[in-house]
Amino acid sequence: MELNTIKDAFERVVKKQKLSSSKSQEVIHQVGREIEQALTEILSAQDPSSPVDQRSILSELKLKLNAVGPVQQLEGSHKELNLSLSKYTKLLERSLNPDISKAYRDVDFDHHIVNQLIANHFYRQGLFDLGRWHNR
Repeated sequence: MELNTIKDAFERVVKKQKLSSSKSQEVIHQVGREIEQALTEILSAQDPSSPVDQRSILSELKLKLNAVGPVQQLEGSHKELNLSLSKYTKLLERSLNPDISKAYRDVDFDHHIVNQLIANHFYRQGLFDLGRWHNR
């Protein structure tokens, strides 16, 4: 098992996550700017001397947002991130053995020492009766 391979794969996932996050922030800011611009136009259209129609401003906003395609952009970066994560998960499954029974060893314990450890824990917790019972 090569830990450097796992580390490199993890770093690729982190890089994709940061890229996805920055792309999401960029799209959100772009949509926010378009909405703010439309809101400014609507507020200026409330002036009776302005001939601009609010519906036309909203229609124009809708066209701009469709051109930006925020949902498609966010879906694309999300899919790339999920692909990287699934590749990383598969690499971990191939590299690390999930069978815990292979890591198990039969170890002989000194029962007297284990009982002393438990008794000391009970003493520290203020459970003196239990500590005396375990320290027999």
